[in-house]
Amino acid sequence: MDREIIASIAKRTIQLEANSIQELQFFIDDSFVAAVQAIATTNGRVVISGIGIQKCGVHGKALAVPDGVGNIQLDFGVEV
Repeated sequence: MDREIIASIAKRTIQLEANSIQELQFFIDDSFVAAVQAIATTNGRVVISGIGIQKCGVHGKALAVPDGVGNIQLDFGVEV
């Protein structure tokens, strides 16, 4: 594959990902805050998986796991 094509594909991919991440700010509402609060007060492990708003092409998954010292680690993955 040509170097310029590789670079072009990489730049386009990064731009698409950046746009998708920027759009996530519009989905932070009271239900998001309530979900984070519920996760933060839960004992044990919590796994949340689902599909987001399809019209904007964002599909989200979240994984929350206590780290053993009282902190909750959140891992949000977004696929476009």
